[in-house]
Amino acid sequence: MSNSHLCFTFRRLKRTLHRKFEIHLCVLITDKPLKVRFGSGSFCIIMYHPKPLKRQASCLTGLLAACLCMTPPVLAQERPGADASGEAAENSTIIYDQNFINQYKNAVSIIDIIRRIPGGQQILDSGGGDGGRGFSANDDRVLIDGKRLSGKSNDSESALGRITIDQVERIELIRGASPDVKTSSQDAIINIVLKPGAGGGSGSWRAKARKAQNEDRVNFGGFLSYGGSVGALEYFASGEIVPDQRTVTQVDLEFDGNGNLIRRLEESGRRNKTEYELTTNLIYNLANGDQIRLNGLYSDDNSFREAQPGVFFEPDLSGRLVEAGRSFRLGENDNPAWEIGGDYETAFADNLQFKILGLHSWERNTRTNEEDFDIAGTKPEVDFRSVNKVISTESIGRASLVWTASAAHEIEYGSELSLNKEDVKLQFFDRIDGDLVPRDVSAADVVVKETRNESFLIHTWKLNAAMSLESSIFSEYSRISQNGAGVSRSKTFYFIRPSTDFRYNITSRDQLQLSVRRAIAQLEFGDFASSVSDDDEIIAGNENLAPSKSWEFEASFEHRFINDNGSVKFNILNEQISDFIQRIEVAPGVSGVGNFGSARKTELELEANRRLAELGLPDFVVEASLKYRDNSVLDPFTLERRPVNFYSNTIAEISFRHDVNALGLSYGAEIERESRSRFFDIDERIVFSHPRYSVDTFIEKNIFWGMILRFDAFNLVNTNFGRDRFRFDNGVAIGLLTGRELRERRAGRRFELTLRGIF
Repeated sequence: MSNSHLCFTFRRLKRTLHRKFEIHLCVLITDKPLKVRFGSGSFCIIMYHPKPLKRQASCLTGLLAACLCMTPPVLAQERPGADASGEAAENSTIIYDQNFINQYKNAVSIIDIIRRIPGGQQILDSGGGDGGRGFSANDDRVLIDGKRLSGKSNDSESALGRITIDQVERIELIRGASPDVKTSSQDAIINIVLKPGAGGGSGSWRAKARKAQNEDRVNFGGFLSYGGSVGALEYFASGEIVPDQRTVTQVDLEFDGNGNLIRRLEESGRRNKTEYELTTNLIYNLANGDQIRLNGLYSDDNSFREAQPGVFFEPDLSGRLVEAGRSFRLGENDNPAWEIGGDYETAFADNLQFKILGLHSWERNTRTNEEDFDIAGTKPEVDFRSVNKVISTESIGRASLVWTASAAHEIEYGSELSLNKEDVKLQFFDRIDGDLVPRDVSAADVVVKETRNESFLIHTWKLNAAMSLESSIFSEYSRISQNGAGVSRSKTFYFIRPSTDFRYNITSRDQLQLSVRRAIAQLEFGDFASSVSDDDEIIAGNENLAPSKSWEFEASFEHRFINDNGSVKFNILNEQISDFIQRIEVAPGVSGVGNFGSARKTELELEANRRLAELGLPDFVVEASLKYRDNSVLDPFTLERRPVNFYSNTIAEISFRHDVNALGLSYGAEIERESRSRFFDIDERIVFSHPRYSVDTFIEKNIFWGMILRFDAFNLVNTNFGRDRFRFDNGVAIGLLTGRELRERRAGRRFELTLRGIF
């Protein structure tokens, strides 16, 4: 066995399914294929890695194993019959009541409490929508009073920061099917139950000072929220200003095809960015007990100006690098957006519920880039300029009827209609004979419209006290039209998406879940139009795109430790994708996004969270995850199998938080490591400067008058976001290397001091 072999057995994952039947879970990571014999009641997870594991990944895995293998001394004192009881097996929800919430002296909003729940931060990090169109693209894992907000950017998780702890009745951690979320999901859900009337009027505030590395001044921001009730109306509102000024340093080394250094460019650019957000949520309680919920959002969270002067060096006759000139780059982004949504639910009968949701959103993103490659005089003179303006709108209406046919069967039928539009305009200028001259770019002015209908039928079948089966079938119809210079066409797509999700609560703390689903990826409207890359290269638009299609097979096993001491979960996901979307040659020598071939993705994830109660630290919570992803796709340029673009093979995360309640003190840290990812194009290959490390820490203290002082340190290792770029003449298929660019890019460390409280 090689040194990269790591095998450990989670003895605590030994459960008495039958008095003489035990489960042992063994995780084996090896660089050699093995034959493994399975004994009775044994599960073995084999992760085959063709190369020795990196030492850092092994350390993180070992630490994860150490945290999980601690056996509580009270193991034998479980409630008698808990495993054999069908009622106990059915109960997969944990309740956190007022006693739990009120014990933390330095908690302001309910999101502070969720971060103290084992696995809570993992739920916050992985929830939310995927950026797709329609409500089905929103996989929000946070509910408020059993319901998602009818918003996308203004989702339930963002609302948690506006809800103070004195407005909350309890928190529910749901590890089974949720009454409001009908989706084949392997993940847990958090439901926030508010007090009647929002618990009276109260609010929270936050003042922030941020200092970034290489910045001479401190920048300030703040947050203010308030919620309460007036008669039958409950309301929550907030406003936030977030400073994000920083200095980015970048060094580019350029080599010729023979590996000789021909240029060194040193840049130091300052990004000036301030984020703004205004949100509101309204709930009107009707006399019959129904609710009308409205919410709105305005944000400007990605507008910035980044000026990046540079000095470049070239070798002289002796080969020594000497200063040869100056350069200048300017990037500006304008990104305002707003949305408004609402929902209403009523009961036609005791077993018949009707729900309706609506949303309208608008967003504008204007990106301007200017560059002077070689400043001839005292001031920069623009040699290149691009302006890419995109205006997007979306209107959604969704209605559904839920029929509880019996205690074992529930059926939901509904339909959703969405109207989407994206107006894309690209202007591209080059300096020719002293003047900026527009370049003729195909598909530079395109309007894309979509009419999309999705109808669905979902059946939830409670087989018995411990088993449930959720089956669904979605029919999706969309008509996409494109209009612009030289383009006027439309096409229609129709797909059927079946899925099934089986859950088995083996015991009250062990759950097995199996899912099979058909997935259809949504097209990115921006791919129909031409755009400009970060390297000032034109990416051609493609009017012949079709959605990629996949079958997804997923299985997970989760074990919860006693006394709410955490959980461990193993998940495996396999995707078989056809009509895969990637870079292809859309015109001679020009690449763009298109459909080509098939791809496969396999993902293994081990996720765990643990209270260290057995060490006398019940408020010390460790959360960790290790994700391994294997993937491949047929390269359209070389016709060889290769990794999928921008897809890292391994991601390891570990974090901890310790609350010293007697002192009103909390501290913690988060560490993340991500392996290399790659990018393949028609004439270049890029290897991003992974493995990337990220280290963030914090400490906070309740000082006086209920105010909490917090200090955060971000990006302590000053992560390199650089890359290694290889350029090929006449395309990568020929393989003639003509140049290489090695980039180191660092955003610097950031430090933040925050004072917050409740009023």
